[in-house]
Amino acid sequence: MYCNSTNDDLGLLHIPWDKDWSFRFRVNIWKSTKFRCHFTWCGGRSHYFNIFTVARDDSPLGETPDCRECIWEVGKVSTDEKTPMCRVDGDGVKRYCFGWDDDESSEQ
Repeated sequence: MYCNSTNDDLGLLHIPWDKDWSFRFRVNIWKSTKFRCHFTWCGGRSHYFNIFTVARDDSPLGETPDCRECIWEVGKVSTDEKTPMCRVDGDGVKRYCFGWDDDESSEQ
């Protein structure tokens, strides 16, 4: 996985199956912070996903509630292959799942 924003390059990361990784940042003063990740798997599959956008993850008017701590699970909880990226709320009960940003099915 490789993640970056306009201001931060988090580098290339290898996350073993069923393990986790975290990072911290602050939303910029212009409220334009966005982190984009490129996920790759053995066998050549790869997808892009905006792991953080202000409009979705840090806005009271967004499509999902704000997240103080944004926790994501990839393909672990969603039974729908079209929405493999799931943001989990703080108590681990409610999930908001999305499609890949490079899939036609996730375009709005």
